[in-house]
Formats: sequence, C-alpha cells, structure tokens
Amino acid sequence: MKLKIRQDENQHLLEIMNRVDCYIIITNSEGKITWVNKAFENHTGYSLSDVINQYPGSMLRGEDSCPEAEAKIANAIKKQSSCTVEIINYTRTRQKYWVKISIAPLFDESLNLNGFISIQDNITSYRNAQNLLSEKNTLLKKIAWITSHQLRKPVASILGLNEVLQQETDSKTKDEIFSMLNSCTEELDNIVKSINKGINEVENMPVIEGVENQFKSNSLRES
Repeated sequence: MKLKIRQDENQHLLEIMNRVDCYIIITNSEGKITWVNKAFENHTGYSLSDVINQYPGSMLRGEDSCPEAEAKIANAIKKQSSCTVEIINYTRTRQKYWVKISIAPLFDESLNLNGFISIQDNITSYRNAQNLLSEKNTLLKKIAWITSHQLRKPVASILGLNEVLQQETDSKTKDEIFSMLNSCTEELDNIVKSINKGINEVENMPVIEGVENQFKSNSLRES
C-alpha cells in the first residue's frame, strides 16, 4: 500500500513539473540525465531520449558558456551540495539562451545520494535588457562628457576671438581673426553633430518597460 502511495505521489509530482515553465533536469548520482520536463524539451529541442544518460554540460554548453559557472556546478556535484549559477546554454540548433540554474542533491530516507535536480529559469530577456542598458549608459556618459568638456573649447575660443575682434582695428588682423572664428565654428558644428548622433542612437534603442526611467535617472546622476 505504501509503495502504491509513493508511486502515485511521484506520478503527481512529475505531472506538476511537466506543467511549469522552468526547465527541469533530474540526474542520477553520477550527474547523468534520467528525466527532463516538457518545458526543457520544447525550448531546447532535445527530447528525453536524446539526452538520457548524458551529462547536461555535454549537451547544453558551448563556446560562450562561463567556465567559472561550470566549475561551480561540478564542485557542487562533487560535494553533494546545492548551488545557483547564471550561464549561457545552447539549444539543439545551437541558439544561445541565458539560464539561472539552481541545483540541489536528492537523498533517500537513509540519506544516500539518489541524484540531483536542476531547476532552470530562462533569463535571456533580463540579460539582454542589462546589455542594452549598459550600452545606453555608455552612450549617455559619452554625450555628457562631450557636452561638459569638448564643447567648452570652441565656445570659449569664439567668445575670446569675438572680444578681440571688437577691439581690433587692423584689417589684416581682423581677417586672421575671422579665419580662426570660422575654424572654431566648424569645430563646434562637428561636436554638435556628434552629440546629435549619440542622442539619435539612444532614442533608436528599444525601450525596456519598467526599468527605462530608473536607468535614465541613474545615468544622469553618474554623469
């Protein structure tokens, strides 16, 4: 009777794990896959028959996967302990995606190691948002630096030359001043164009709902 109850409980648990959106991998004590849920199959393109008795890393890792994260996973398995990492995985068609992986050991009633469970949340959108915000932050800092530094030089030169011009009476000297004013004006125009280009690049980047306003305020404070 107890065996029947335990089997029913396990079946119910598998049904629940097959309905969740996160990717779930169960391995044996050696770290080889024994079961994956439907979400894992649907996203990666690997069926259970493709990955059973395989190490997850051999199927899912690639050139952009973080070695430090892989080492942390290996160390947790070796020590039969839990760990959480963020890492790039690859689908069957070698499409990259970011996951936050939480790994925990599974023990039986006698505290013997049965295997491990890996619960993986897809954080690709979050990571892409981070990268986009970093790019915007870099551009805004560049614009702020140009505005506060490079812009000062031609403006100061124009103001200084204009003051000298008003006091100068020699026509030849005035011509030289006009020539210098033209050079400063061209320099100023190029700087303004550079600023406008940076602003357009920022405006053309996708808007990330929920974090855009916070990012802009932080960027302005940092600059």
